[in-house]
Amino acid sequence: FYPFTYGSMVQAERTKTFLRTILEAGYRWAEERYLPESPTEKDALSYIDSALKKHLITYQKTFPGCQRQLIMNLGFISLPHLNLDINPQVDYKVFLEMQMNLIANDPVFLGIYGISWYHTAYADEEMVRWSAKLNRHYCIEGKKDWLSADPYILPHIENPDFDEGLKGWTVSPASAGSIATAKLEGYGLNVQGRHGRVGIGDRFATTTRNATKPNEISQEIRDLQPGRYYSVRVYSGDRANLHRWQIHNVSIRVPDAREVPNLTMHMPWMHRPAEKFGNKPTYPCYHRIVFQAVNTTARLIISDWHSPGV
Repeated sequence: FYPFTYGSMVQAERTKTFLRTILEAGYRWAEERYLPESPTEKDALSYIDSALKKHLITYQKTFPGCQRQLIMNLGFISLPHLNLDINPQVDYKVFLEMQMNLIANDPVFLGIYGISWYHTAYADEEMVRWSAKLNRHYCIEGKKDWLSADPYILPHIENPDFDEGLKGWTVSPASAGSIATAKLEGYGLNVQGRHGRVGIGDRFATTTRNATKPNEISQEIRDLQPGRYYSVRVYSGDRANLHRWQIHNVSIRVPDAREVPNLTMHMPWMHRPAEKFGNKPTYPCYHRIVFQAVNTTARLIISDWHSPGV
C-alpha cells in the first residue's frame, strides 16, 4: 500500500500514526512536492531548499532513515488549467532541474527510494521529455553534474508579463489608444491558472479591435541559438465576456524563423469557477507556436487579427 501524502504527516498524531504504520509494514510513501516557479534564482534556491530538504529533515527527526522508503513526487504541471510554470521570464526546465540536482547531491536524500513526476495529463509534452532526460541523467546514470547549461532567467523577451506597462514593446495601434495595459486582481490565478503565487499574471496588454486593421505589438527576441527550437505562449481573454467559450482571433508570428505548424495551438479551456469571477467557469484561450531559430534574433509579432482581414 503506497499512499500519496501532502503537507506534513508529522504535525498531527493521527497522521504520524498512519505514516508509522506504513513504514513499519515496509511499504513506501509518495510525498507530493509541487513547486511553483520563483521569480529569481536566489529565491528559487531558498524555496527548493525549504520545500524539499528542510521538509524531509522534519520527517527524519521523527522517523530516522525514512528517506529509504520515500518516493519524492515532484510536479511538472505546465498546462493552462493548472500551471506551475508561472513566470515567463524564468526557464521552467532549469527550475525543475534545480530540484533534481539538490536531491542528487545533498546527503539528506542519501538512499531515497525513488523519484516520480505528477503527472503527464497536466504537463506540456516538452516537460514530459525533459523529466525523462532528468531521470536518466540523475537516477539511471547516477550523475551529479548539471544536465542543462541554460540560465535560470530567460534572456529573450523584455517585460513579458507587462508588469512595466508596454516597456520594451513596439506598438502599432489600429486607432488612437487602442493598445494599452490593465490589471485585474485574481486574473492570473483564477482565469489563467497560474497557481502557487498570488498576483502573477494580473497585468496584461489590452487591445480594442478595429474592423479595418489589426492592433499589433512586437519585440525582437534576443540571444537565440540558430538551429534550436523555441516556443512562444500567449494567454488571451475577452474581458467583455470571460464566461463564453470561444477561440479568440489572436495570431503569433515569428516571420524570420521556421515555424513548426503541427505544434501550433489556439485552444480555449475551462477554468473552474471562482468567487472573484462570479462563481462561473471562465474560458481563456491558450496560444502557442514553436519555431526553429535561423539567426540569433527574430521579430515576435502578436496581433488581434487571427489572419489578414480577420
